[in-house]
Amino acid sequence: MAELAFDNNIITRHSLYSKCGNTLDGVSKKDYPGKDFFDKNICCLDMDAYETQICHGSKEHTMDAVMGIKNYADNKFCSPRLLLIELRMDYKSERNLSKTVLEKKVSHTKDILGCNIPINETCFFIFCPNVIQRVKRWFKDKSQEGGIIRLCEPLSTDDFNELIKSESDFPYTPVTDIKAMEESLHSLLSACDFTTFISKIEYWIKQAVSYRQKYNNPEYDCIMQILNRVWHDFRISSPNLSDEETLDAEILEEDYEVLL
Repeated sequence: MAELAFDNNIITRHSLYSKCGNTLDGVSKKDYPGKDFFDKNICCLDMDAYETQICHGSKEHTMDAVMGIKNYADNKFCSPRLLLIELRMDYKSERNLSKTVLEKKVSHTKDILGCNIPINETCFFIFCPNVIQRVKRWFKDKSQEGGIIRLCEPLSTDDFNELIKSESDFPYTPVTDIKAMEESLHSLLSACDFTTFISKIEYWIKQAVSYRQKYNNPEYDCIMQILNRVWHDFRISSPNLSDEETLDAEILEEDYEVLL
C-alpha cells in the first residue's frame, strides 16, 4: 500500500468546509469525549453536522467524516483526494453491523460530495483494536455477497494512525550523496589541494542552484548546508593559500554570497 499523508488543503478549500468544517479529533470527541484517538491537526468535513444543518436531519445518513489524503513517493506528494471515514470505536461486537446501512452511508455521502473532486475508492470504518479481527472477518464474509461493501475497509485506530501520517513524518531524502560530497571536500582540504577544493565548491553551488531553479525542492538546502559548513571550516583554519588561491576564494565569495 502507498504511503499516505493527510491533506488539509483539499478539505479547507472544499465548498462544504465553511458549513461543516471540523477536525477528525473534534468529530470523534462528540461521541467519544475525553478519548484521544486521532491527530488533532487532521481537518475534515463533519458530515453529521452537514446532515443536521443542511439536510435538516434527513433519514439518509452519511459517513461521519470526510478528510483529505495524498500519496507520498520519490520525495513528492501526489494524488490528493477525499477519504470517507466512519467511526465505530464503541462497537463491542460485529453483530451490530448492517451491510445495508453501511452501504447506504457510503453511497449517500458520495452523492453529496459529487464528482468534482476525486474520492478514494476505498472508505475506512474505524474500530477499537480489541474487536478489529472479528470485524475484519465480518467485512470479508459480507464482501463475498458483492456491493459497495467490497470497497469498505475496517481498520483499528492503531492501524489508521500508522497508515495516515503528517507531511512532517516524511522527511526529504536528498538525491545527492551528501555524505560522499562532504568527505570528498574534506579530503581535498586534508591534501591541501585548495585550487581543486575551491573549484569543487563552485561546482556544487551551481548544482544546488540548478536544483532550486528546476524543481523548487529542498535539494538546494541540503547541499548548501554542507557547503556552508565546509567553507566555514576552511576559512577559520587559515590555510596557507597562494595569491591565486586567495583571489579565487575571494571571487567565489563575491559571486556566491550564500557562502558568507
